[in-house]
Amino acid sequence: MQLSFITRFTPIGLCLGGAILLALGCSPDTGLPIFQSDQIRRYQVPRAKPPHRMLAAIVPQGERAWFFKVSGASASLAAQSGAFETFLKSFRFGKTEDADPTWELPESWVQKEGSSGMRFATIEIPTDEAPLEMSVMALPMPPDSGLLSNVNRWRGQIGLAPISQADLATQTKQLEVAGTTATVVDLVGKLGASAPSAGPFTTNGENASSEEAMRRAHAAAGVDAPPESNFIYKAPDNWKPGQLVSSRGGFSVPREAVFTVEEEGQQAEITVTRMPAAAGNVEANANRWASQVGLDRLSSEALAKQTESIEVSGADGKYFQFVGPNQAILGVIVIHGDSVWFIKLQGDHDLAVKLKEHFETFIQSIQF
Repeated sequence: MQLSFITRFTPIGLCLGGAILLALGCSPDTGLPIFQSDQIRRYQVPRAKPPHRMLAAIVPQGERAWFFKVSGASASLAAQSGAFETFLKSFRFGKTEDADPTWELPESWVQKEGSSGMRFATIEIPTDEAPLEMSVMALPMPPDSGLLSNVNRWRGQIGLAPISQADLATQTKQLEVAGTTATVVDLVGKLGASAPSAGPFTTNGENASSEEAMRRAHAAAGVDAPPESNFIYKAPDNWKPGQLVSSRGGFSVPREAVFTVEEEGQQAEITVTRMPAAAGNVEANANRWASQVGLDRLSSEALAKQTESIEVSGADGKYFQFVGPNQAILGVIVIHGDSVWFIKLQGDHDLAVKLKEHFETFIQSIQF
């Protein structure tokens, strides 16, 4: 009878005894005591990301547009949505397209200078937590497809899926601003990584068509590629490919080619960007480049004296050389068909000047 009792309660009895003596538990597979402490497993559960909000707007003005964007914790920014629209409605254009606009700041908002040559202003918005910064930029007016691209870019920055052209009207708000119609978005998502970086062109010094690489890069960055251009070029072997899509102030700028050069601690970047021909205001763009290297605005007469002619794939281009105290820009503006091409070298003063001959050789190799 005793033997029967032991047989009947083993291994359960053994496990119970082991639990009393060792408090180590039993294996779920054998029912036998577990003596190894490493059977205890630890799990890390990621914290849920708090909601993130973005308020942004595009206000068209002729051949350019004004871009406003601010993002932050949803709870903090929600209280500012009404003030944001009130601010936009106060926006007034300058007397000419090149003149600075004006606006009225809501109470406690503070305006500061832009942090770069492309940012016109930074507006600080106080909240119960840290202050938020709204960027104000003026850039070439995007075509209809460019509007969708920028809205999708903003959506991607807070983890929202892209929308189609048909959804644009229901996912954005139209607001009358300074006699024109602004597009406004109020997005709530979760802050995460931006769209994947675009991959570089492969050129290794040989003539190469950038079209397929450009389209893959634009698709990865969530922006629309322009129509086919059959753009080819020959770049020096020591120019390293860079990122095809530049994101500034929420505006995605797809570029046809990008290269970087580094020598003795100095850097330079060479870019080729294509825009609709309407964005090709030579005087406005040339003065924008001048301001980026710390030079004063040039009058039409002074700019004409600094403009050189250069042939690019059979078309007449305008060539500018702006040398500032620390940086220099060598830039070409050329219209070909229904597109304007901006070919630009910008970098530290000495390196940019040193690369001038190579840059001009690169320009001469370009074919559309």
